[in-house]
Amino acid sequence: MTVRRGAGRGGRLVLLFLVAALLASCAKTWGVTFDGNVEPFPDDAIAHGVLTADSADSYAYTRSGPVLAVTGLPTNASSNLRHLFWPAAAPSAADGQSCATWTEPTDPGNLQQGAALRVLTDADGNVLRAVTVTKNIFYGVWWVFNVAVWDTTLEEPRTGIAQVDMVTVVGGQPYPWHLCARTVGAVLTMKVWAGDDPEPAWGDDSHGGSVTLPPEWVYPGKAGWYIGHLEPGGRASFTNLRTWA
Repeated sequence: MTVRRGAGRGGRLVLLFLVAALLASCAKTWGVTFDGNVEPFPDDAIAHGVLTADSADSYAYTRSGPVLAVTGLPTNASSNLRHLFWPAAAPSAADGQSCATWTEPTDPGNLQQGAALRVLTDADGNVLRAVTVTKNIFYGVWWVFNVAVWDTTLEEPRTGIAQVDMVTVVGGQPYPWHLCARTVGAVLTMKVWAGDDPEPAWGDDSHGGSVTLPPEWVYPGKAGWYIGHLEPGGRASFTNLRTWA
C-alpha cells in the first residue's frame, strides 16, 4: 500500500501517534555505531548473511577505502539472491538508524539496494528476522520504496508493510542516491535524496515518510543494509556507510 494521511478520528489518532514518535526520535541521543568514512574499515568489519537464497548462488564483498562493492559471482545461475550486511561489532538495538550512498551501479537489470534494521541472527550468523526499506524494481518504478518485514523461518518470508512514492525526489535522477532509515519503537521513518542535494531533515514529508510496524516487529537487532537481485558478474557499490543506535 502507499503511505497516505488518514482521514477522520482514526486517521487523526494515527497521525498524532506518528507525530509523537517523530518528536520522541528528535529528542533521542543517537550514538554512532559505525562510520565507514572515518577511516578505511577492515574487511572483517562487515558481516553479511543470506536473506533469501537462490540455489547455491553467492555474493562477494570487496572494499576500496570507504567504498564497499558487492558482486554477483560469475558462476551464479540466476539473480534472485538477497543479502543483508551490517557492522559486525555494532550493538543490537530496537531503535537504530542506517544510512548509505548508492554510487553509480555497473549492473543495470533489477539491481536492488536498501536499508536493513533490526537484523536478528542465530548463533551461526544466519539471518532470522529483519525490517527493510528497498528500492522498488517491479515495472521499472524505481522511485518507489518498499517497507517490508522478513521472517526466514516461514515459507513466504516477506510481508509488505507500505510503499513510499518518491518520484518528485529521485524519479529520473541519476546516481548517486542516498537513503537513510530508522526505527523508533513501532515507527519506521525513511528519507531519500539524490546527487549533491542537501540531506533533508527527519520528518520532511517531501523526501520520505513514516509507517507503523506491527508490534511483534519491535525488538533489538542490528542496523545495516540490503542488496538483492544482482546478475551474475553484476556489481553495486555503497559508500557513506553509517549506523547509529
